[in-house]
Parts: sequence; structure tokens; C-alpha cells
Amino acid sequence: MLEEIGRTLREAREAKGLSLEEVQADTKIRRKYLQALEDGREDEFPAEVYLRGFLRSYANYLGLDGLALVEEYRRTREEQMDEQEEARVEDDEVTVADRLIVRPVVVVVLVGLILLAGTFLGLRYWPTTTTADEELPGPAAENAQVLAPEQQEEASQEPAPDTPPPTPRPRLEMFSDNDKESVYYVTGSEAVELSIAARGRCWLEVMVDGEVVTPPSGIILEEGEARTWNGHDRIFFRAGNPTVLDVTVNGIPLDLNAQQGIPKNFVFILKRD
Repeated sequence: MLEEIGRTLREAREAKGLSLEEVQADTKIRRKYLQALEDGREDEFPAEVYLRGFLRSYANYLGLDGLALVEEYRRTREEQMDEQEEARVEDDEVTVADRLIVRPVVVVVLVGLILLAGTFLGLRYWPTTTTADEELPGPAAENAQVLAPEQQEEASQEPAPDTPPPTPRPRLEMFSDNDKESVYYVTGSEAVELSIAARGRCWLEVMVDGEVVTPPSGIILEEGEARTWNGHDRIFFRAGNPTVLDVTVNGIPLDLNAQQGIPKNFVFILKRD
């Protein structure tokens, strides 16, 4: 799905007489990612948010419509995923009729057994006394509280206290989590704020709203150093050793669920109501 877009990028670059090294120097996007975009190799990117951000930046640099190309990629990817899902459902589908096929004789026997059981139970447990013979409940106790209809009406007419609606509070909802990447939705907020404090030396690469905000080689947070980034839609970061980081998103401490010395990606997507 990325091959056709990649050919468009390569043709635009070659028409301008630019090399990948020159593009890398100007855009700060690594050459291997530029080459992967032109070759249509999606698996070269650590996360899809990386791919979209690099695609938009590269296309804009070449004078193309970066947003339009990103939208075209998103649409074709979703169409392919839908087709794959439909094919899987068709292969695995078992109709309700296949599950409910029962021989007519079996149905007749079952119905007969049910009717026979109902007749037996009716004869066995049919009441032998009438309502007139049953003992009626006695008068209510003197201390029993009784609510009259007038009292109910008055209570229902009493106006409810005028209280302002509660202010929405930021929340994090996990979308997916594995050894390589964790993706969260941020709700109850109009922006995403990522704060990272290092308890040890750690390499970071950060992307805000699809734009890489760290140098091509990333940055190094030293022990005791802290940084904050703000985004309108999403923030992505990759950490070389997440276990030495204290991370909060919109003031919410985050358990990174990472392993010592193993890099991992983290994505925080703003989900508006």
C-alpha cells in the first residue's frame, strides 16, 4: 500500500536532483527511513505514527501535499485491513442453521416429554385449597411506617439541589500493550502533556503531533534531568531503557511495564468526546 506513494516521492526527489543524503541533512530524517518510504517498506518503522510523521515531512519538503499523502496511506491501509478481516470471517463463519440442525423426530420426542412433565407437575402440585381457606395477613403493626400518596407527591415535587456538573478529569485508557509498544488514549483533556524525569542515563526519541522534535540521533537524558513536551493530538516517544524513567501524562503517573535495557515505544493519543 506504500509502494505507489514511495514511487511518487522518489520521482519528486529525482526531479529536483536531490540525493537522500541531502534530504537527510535538510529534514533531519534518517536516510534509512527516507529509503524505506521510497521502497514502500512499512516494517522498517518502529511504529505507524513514525511512518506517517516522516511521510508528511518528506512530502512537504519535496513540495507535495503531505497531509493528502498521509490520508491516502491511511485509507488504503484501512481498506486492506477490512478486506483481510472479511476474508477471515468468511473462512471461519459457521451459520446458525448449521448449529441448529435437529432431526424432526427428535423435536417431536422433546416436545412430548416437555408436555408430559408439565402434566405430571400440574397434577402433583395443584393447590387443594382455595383463596378463601388461606390465612389472610393480620393488621399492620402500630409502629410500622406508612407513606401516604400525598407524602409521595410532596417528595417528588421538592426541587433538586442546583449543583454544577463535575469538571472532567484527565484519564488514560490503555489501547494495546506488548513488549515493544504501549498505546494509550488520553481522555478528559484538550491536549497531551508528557513529562519525563530520568533516574539514570537514558536515550530518547520524541515525536509530537507527527513531527520529530528531537535530533535525528535522539537525545540523552542524564540522571536527575527532566523534560516536558505538549501536543494537540498525540505524542510518541521511544526510550532505550524505560526502567530508569518516571513518566507522567497529563499529571497521571504511568507504569511503563518495561524490561531493563530493552527499548520500547510509547504512544499517547488524544481522544476527544
